[in-house]
Amino acid sequence: MEPPKGFVVEHSTRWKQSAKALSDDQLTELAGRLRQLQESFGQPHRHGGLGLRKLRRNAYELRLSLGLRVVFLHLKPNKVLLMLCGNHDDAARFLKEF
Repeated sequence: MEPPKGFVVEHSTRWKQSAKALSDDQLTELAGRLRQLQESFGQPHRHGGLGLRKLRRNAYELRLSLGLRVVFLHLKPNKVLLMLCGNHDDAARFLKEF
């Protein structure tokens, strides 16, 4: 089943705190990746190059670069909630708390 196009991207309070450290280039990269995610989410063969990985039931990780990850929740039917931006250790800590 294909997700509806045009899903909403929301930001958690934790996201806003962690994203303050992102450069303009990183924010531009993130915006592009989110557009790609919107077009291909739920179709694994299409989002292979995004660095998308399922962490838990509805928690996912999107790699922006080698050391930078975005953790988000997919809330059905058409919402993505950005939770954290950080390195691998930050993502692992988030999952322990989540």
